Amino acid sequence: MSFAVPTWQLVLDAARRLHSSQGDFRLQELIGEVQRRDPARQRGTIQPVVQGMTINAGKGPRSPCGTPLMRVSHGAYQLSEGATRGIAKTRSSVTSATAEVAPVRWPRGGREGELSRRVAGVISEFETCLAVYDRQVPFVRTGQYKSHRVTIDRRRTCADARSAVYDDLLLSRLYDTLQLWGIGRRASRLVPLHEFCTGLRSSVDAIAEFESCRLDDPALDVDETAAGLWELILRLRIVDNISLIVPGTKTLHHLLPDLMPPMDRAWTGAYFRWSTAAAQSRQPRTFVRTFGRFAEIARATDPAKYVGPGWRTSTSKVVDNAIIGYCKAHDIQPAGTY
Repeated sequence: MSFAVPTWQLVLDAARRLHSSQGDFRLQELIGEVQRRDPARQRGTIQPVVQGMTINAGKGPRSPCGTPLMRVSHGAYQLSEGATRGIAKTRSSVTSATAEVAPVRWPRGGREGELSRRVAGVISEFETCLAVYDRQVPFVRTGQYKSHRVTIDRRRTCADARSAVYDDLLLSRLYDTLQLWGIGRRASRLVPLHEFCTGLRSSVDAIAEFESCRLDDPALDVDETAAGLWELILRLRIVDNISLIVPGTKTLHHLLPDLMPPMDRAWTGAYFRWSTAAAQSRQPRTFVRTFGRFAEIARATDPAKYVGPGWRTSTSKVVDNAIIGYCKAHDIQPAGTY
């Protein structure tokens, strides 16, 4: 899908309008302002561009305007000093470039239509999908379940996420679990345990920000939470490889088990129809959209009431189980290794 006006130009113009009227602004306000000018510009297109334009955020597509935005707190932004000084120089070119854009008609079918049908299917068949998963658990490596269960149970004994990150035994068990879950195998390399602990502890404040967030909370700002979690994943530095979605979500799942679902290329990728490039060159968009769909299912199914023995270890894992059960019930084959 191509646009008459590049997204970065709309973002920059929107940021300047918000800066002029109120100073700092929220990510949601910035995206809303862009969509006011072009309703067809979807959040999944806008948000990675914002990330690439933010000087102290994670990776995103580079923009011709550089990094005029600065993140001042979770979900809050401002124009950098250089950008505010340069408004007069670029106002005319930006104004002419951001004239009203004719809405683009998006197709009702295709990939998004199929994803919507799958989400509706999991929601309507939720208990059945969980039962299918329980009968046909795909994760059968020796120690895979036991290590996961021990790690989650240990996490439940911690007062909060901050104390969990400083629990040496928990992090050691988490490290073992990640290896049994396939992190550090094949093309990825899990950093040594001491570097793993250091990476998590250097991000403890960011992890603690999500302590009270739950995937099934109707009041959760899903888009802002997804953006914040992605920034956190970028900061962890627990593997030496380009693709971060799988190791990042599996790690945070064990620290924020009622918020972050574990994702993999095999089942998550198959269900959400990730492209071959999704887990590498399109990571921000892929993660944000996938997390949003997980939240949509969680809000509609009350997964917390199904948490219990076996692999039903947390709210987010219950939703993950249902998605895998749906794949098995509807003959959606795993897309690769997990």
